[in-house]
Amino acid sequence: SYSVSRLISGIVVEKENRIREGMRMMGLSEAAFYTSWFLTYFAIFVFISVSLSLILFHGLVLAYSSPILTALFFVLFGLATFSFGFLVSTLFSNAKQAATLGVMAFFISQFCVQAVSEDTPRMVKRL
Repeated sequence: SYSVSRLISGIVVEKENRIREGMRMMGLSEAAFYTSWFLTYFAIFVFISVSLSLILFHGLVLAYSSPILTALFFVLFGLATFSFGFLVSTLFSNAKQAATLGVMAFFISQFCVQAVSEDTPRMVKRL
C-alpha cells in the first residue's frame, strides 16, 4: 500500500505543479513520460519481488514452492498495483486526497475480491 500511495501522489504532484505540461512544451512525448514511470516502478517491483522470493525460499517459509514462480507472481501483482495507481491518479487533482483515497480504494478492492472468492468460507462472507 505504501508503493500505491507513493505512485499516486507522485503522479498527482506532477499534475498539480504542471510539471508534465512543462515537459511536454519542451518536447517530451506522452509515451516517454509514461515509460519513465513504468520503468522506475517496474525496477522497484522486480527488485522487491526477487528479494522477497529469495528470503521466503531460503527462510523455508515457501520451501516447496518455486522461487521463480513466486517472484513472477509478485512481479505480476506489482504490475497490477501499478496499473491501479495510474487509474486512480487520473481521478484526482490534489495529491494528499489522491494518496489517501487511492489507498482506501486499493484496500476496499482487495476486500471485495475476498468477498466474492469461492475459497472464502461462508461464515466470513456473511460478515
